[in-house]
Amino acid sequence: MRLIYKNYYCTEDGKVFNYKRQKEVTGYLKDDRYLYITIHSKSKKRRDVRKHRMVYEYFYGPIPDGYIINHLDGNKTNNAISNLEMTTPKGNAQHAGDIGLLDGWSRKPQKIRCIETGEIFNSIREAERKMNLGRYSLRFNSKENTRLNTRSKGFTFEKV
Repeated sequence: MRLIYKNYYCTEDGKVFNYKRQKEVTGYLKDDRYLYITIHSKSKKRRDVRKHRMVYEYFYGPIPDGYIINHLDGNKTNNAISNLEMTTPKGNAQHAGDIGLLDGWSRKPQKIRCIETGEIFNSIREAERKMNLGRYSLRFNSKENTRLNTRSKGFTFEKV
């Protein structure tokens, strides 16, 4: 058994134990919905560490700069080592989109229709070019099918 953060060790199912007390440290949820553990050092300083990062580092070592730990099943409280992988922020966002955690995420172009002309476009960018609209001027409101920032040009779009 190897200790991490001087007094803690982890199990494969994502549990963290205090070595001196031989008790599980359950941690607590913060607003970002991750489990945190408060680490106490000899100098009486305390710091909060995300539990999934602690478990990953216990089994695989330090996490290099620019990388993050991803939960494969999307459940931020499932910290089993089999559910964790190291990835880049871009890879994490890609994974979240692929498993449906991000609203409106789509890897393929989204067809839209101009209500006024009836014309159907294969992508948002195509509609912007053909309707002579500025780049990124079309944005879907997550709760509606209409686009924002298009009324000033006199056009309204909907998802097809």
